[in-house]
Parts: sequence; C-alpha cells; structure tokens
Amino acid sequence: MATIANEVKQEILDKVKSGQKVSEVSNQYGVSSRTIYLWLRKGVANEVSLVEYRRLKKENQELKAIVGTLIVQLEKTKKRTEIRLESQRLLDQQGQIVCLSRLSAWFGLSRSGNYYQLKQTNKDELLKKQVLSVLESNPGYGHRRIALALGLGKRRVRRVMKLFGIKAYKRKRNWRKRRDERKPEAGFPNLVKGICPIRPNLVWATDFTYLRFKNSFIYLCTFMDLFTRQIVGWNLSTRHTKQLIINAFFDAFQNTETIPNIVHSDQGVEYTNKDYIQLMTDLRIRISMSQKASPWQNGYQESFYHNFKTDLGLEFDRFDTVGQFLEAIHQTINYYNQQRIHTSLKMPPSQFYLLHQIQFQQLSKKTST
Repeated sequence: MATIANEVKQEILDKVKSGQKVSEVSNQYGVSSRTIYLWLRKGVANEVSLVEYRRLKKENQELKAIVGTLIVQLEKTKKRTEIRLESQRLLDQQGQIVCLSRLSAWFGLSRSGNYYQLKQTNKDELLKKQVLSVLESNPGYGHRRIALALGLGKRRVRRVMKLFGIKAYKRKRNWRKRRDERKPEAGFPNLVKGICPIRPNLVWATDFTYLRFKNSFIYLCTFMDLFTRQIVGWNLSTRHTKQLIINAFFDAFQNTETIPNIVHSDQGVEYTNKDYIQLMTDLRIRISMSQKASPWQNGYQESFYHNFKTDLGLEFDRFDTVGQFLEAIHQTINYYNQQRIHTSLKMPPSQFYLLHQIQFQQLSKKTST
C-alpha cells in the first residue's frame, strides 16, 4: 500500500475543515472516506485532531462569553464609581445635592444598581465584625457554631469567613495508643452502635487523654452522658492507671446520683483492668467497648477531646504553675458544659439538660391530671 505524504493528508483535512464534503474529497484524491474520518479523529503529524479542535473551539467560545460578561460587570462597576465621584465633585463645587437619577441616566445605568454593591459590602463588613467577636470568646468555633451563635444561616457565615480569610483555630491529632494495639480483643461488644438514648444518664461514654505540661504529663479522664453530651464526671492524675478511671466514674456518680445502664469505652488497659470490670459488674452496669483501632466508635469522646484541647489552647507554657494549669482545665470543662454550643444540640449541653427537665416535668403534670 502506498504511503500518503503528510502534506497531502493535511491538504485533505484542510478541505474537509473548510466545509467540503468528505465524499467529494475522497473521490478527488482517491482515498477512502473511512481513512479520511480516521485522520479527522487522530490528526496528522502531531496536529490537533478535528474532534479536539471542535472541543477547543467550544471552550474558547465559552471563555469569550465569560470574559465578555466580566468586562460588562467591570464597566458597570467603573461607571458606578464614576457616578459617586462625579456626584461628590459636583456637591463640593456647587454645594447642592446632585440628582442620582440624572447621573445614572447619563451613564446608562439604573438608579437602584448604584446601591446594591455598597449595601452588600456594608453587610459583609458588619457580619465580619460579628464573626470576629464570636471567635474572640470562642476560638474553636467553625462556621456552623458561629451561625448558631448569631442566629444566621451557615452558608452566609461561611461565605463571609471565606471572603475575609477568617479561620477557626484547629489542631492536629497525632497520638496513638500503641501499647493497646498489641493486646488481644477484650471480648466486650459495642452496645452503643446505632443506639439513641431517650433520657439522661442512660448511657455514658468514657475516655482519657494526656496534656503535656513543661517536662511532665497530666492525664484527664472524663465521663460523658450521651443524651445531654454533658461531662458528668472527670478526674486528673499524673499517671494513667485504673484509679484515674475509677475516680472519674465516682465523680460522675456523685454529680448525678445515678448509675447508668451502659458505660462505653475503648479497649485500653485501664478499661480492661479486672478491678474496673469487677466494679461495673457489681453495679450491674453493662460494659460496651469499641473494636480495636476503631476510635470513631467512641467518636463522642474523641470529638470532645479535640474541641477541648482547641479551647484550652496548645501554649501550656503560658501557665507558671501546675495549679494555674489545672484551674484552666476545670474552667474549660465548665465552659464546654455551660456555654459552648453543641452542633447536634444547637445549644450548650447544660441548657439542653434543663430544657429536657422542664419538658419532662410538664409532661408528668399532664399525665398525672
């Protein structure tokens, strides 16, 4: 089969692209229509194929339309700016109010269009100040909690935060309990998976974390009520032992005067300890545990500690003494319970608990009557 030179191929393609029928070009050059179509799909000598050419042409037309729209908007913005400057100049020179309708007519714009952008900018600036005010006392708030605090839509708050580059303070997690990963399964199932508590103190979740202070560690253990999301008990220690967990549990019992039906935790050695298991068994509390290497199964506590450390801050060296550091820990837990908005509850946990108690009392009165 004879080889057709690239120059001839290009000439054939040029005639097809110019609008001549493929069948006519095929008869003229003695090349099959199938071959010409193949060239159109693949192109010749690294040239752009017809398919690619059409795609690029379409994209080029779309880009031209976008650029044209932007140019029109830019011109309108310039005209609005010129109107404001011209009105101010005439006001300064003549000392009289200039008719904005007349100026708008001169520039070919509507009178109302001169106010929109300025009003929107002022609204965004005002919302920016409100967002910064909320972040000043709640540095860990994201756009959802800020929206709840301000009583606004989260999309609007997110847009303004993105517009002004406002971001909440966040931290990264990098701690793994490697010693627990080497232990065998504890044998307790996950009883809270898919569960939805219907009253306070039905299910508690517990976990502990470490806080680095100077050259030592302080360990914090907490118990959370999964209905109200309140931290009902906690304990601090310089060692993460079974006593850290047990003392935190008794603190929760003392604060609530209630024993839960279920206590959920991970499979740490502190929770698989025989004394802790015996205590739960004696109190007829059902033990629930996450699967190994599955922190999301205790996401309630994981989320709490993430936000807790964000609110507490990572600059622990700002505290001169251990006493000041411990006081800040207690204040942060109190802030979480009393003031910090929980995204699931749409309010602080203590407020949700009080609201539930009021509704429960009202319901009790109705049923009794």
